[in-house]
Amino acid sequence: MLLSLLAAIWVAFIVIRNIIAPVNELVKGTQAVAAGHYEQQLPVMSQDDLGFLVESFNDMATRIAGARDEARRASIEVENQRAYLETVLTSLTSGVISFDADYHIRTANQAANKILHVLVSKYRGRRLLDLANDHPDLSGLVRVIQQLMQQAEDVWQESVSLLGPNGRQELLCRGTPLFSQEGRRVGAVVVFDDVTELIQAEKNAAWGEVARRLAHEIKNPLTPIQLSAERLRHKLAGELKAKSATILERSTQTIVQQVEAMKKMVDDFSEYARPSKKEIVAIDMAELLQEVLALYNLQRNVQIKTEFVPNLPLIEADPVSIRQVLHNLLKNALEASGAGAVISIKLRQVFSNNARFIEVALYDNGPGIAKEQLDTLFDPYVTSKPKGTGLGLAIVKKIVEDHGGAIWVDTDYQQGAGFIFRLPAG
Repeated sequence: MLLSLLAAIWVAFIVIRNIIAPVNELVKGTQAVAAGHYEQQLPVMSQDDLGFLVESFNDMATRIAGARDEARRASIEVENQRAYLETVLTSLTSGVISFDADYHIRTANQAANKILHVLVSKYRGRRLLDLANDHPDLSGLVRVIQQLMQQAEDVWQESVSLLGPNGRQELLCRGTPLFSQEGRRVGAVVVFDDVTELIQAEKNAAWGEVARRLAHEIKNPLTPIQLSAERLRHKLAGELKAKSATILERSTQTIVQQVEAMKKMVDDFSEYARPSKKEIVAIDMAELLQEVLALYNLQRNVQIKTEFVPNLPLIEADPVSIRQVLHNLLKNALEASGAGAVISIKLRQVFSNNARFIEVALYDNGPGIAKEQLDTLFDPYVTSKPKGTGLGLAIVKKIVEDHGGAIWVDTDYQQGAGFIFRLPAG
């Protein structure tokens, strides 16, 4: 009986161990899956209910592993698409800013930073109004964009002017609201371009056409008018009494003077419209400035201060044209400042858009420039001087731009007028 009992216990132990072994394997497999090892597969030791449970566990682990791999591939694809979209936005020359449903800034590309002269991406997660509070010069633009984003139900477009560090900027803004599949507003996208140069080019082309027509229509009759007046004076001067002869002399002299003035005006206007003839050579801007300033240092009641950075690179330009630019700006500064004029000239090297430029800044202590003149200051026939033709600054701007440079008013300078122009360094 004892042997029979021991045999029964031994058989029961073996049976129990065979029953518990698959359960232990199932526990280990569950722990492995819980730890993230979804490739875990358990051996199927029987075809009973326990075997079916093991098979179900293996199938579940396989499905989870497949779902994990699919999610990983989807995540990689999303990341690739995001990186691709970010690359595209970075390469765009248009500024792009996206907003969420509460009009907080989500993304901004590099072009937006460049056009607005502000690191817009630093305001990610903040409202657009925070940008205006920190940069008051953008308040007009922010107000227009904010209003249109909140009210527009479709694509909108608006032109906005703002006064940036390089003068007046014309921005063409376009935006569209973003909607979910359920029709709920989830944000907006705003795209804007700096069209200042395009508008200025259109203006220059229009003025050039006007100048050509004026030169043809006005200048041709002026010479016969002048010759006729001189002939009248010559023929009638000896036949009239002294009083009448004096009146004739004054009248014909007035006609001749005014005709000469009109000829000069038409010639100046034609010069503005005519493509400039340039003889490009390497120029040391500091040396050229010293030569020009030597002509003004001898004048009384004029104080000229210079601040030149040494060892600057040369520029490739026409020296005659650049002298004309400097003479015009200095002449304007002297006329605006009057007696006791103080003129400051700064020369340095700057980097912009991965290019080197030589920058010349000229400041005077005159009355400055009125804000209402800033928009049209470089347009032809815009002047505040009683005897000015209004072509000086227009020609200056044309010369600078023909050399691949830019000129603008330094609006931050409040003690008079300040002009800055840049020319590409060689």
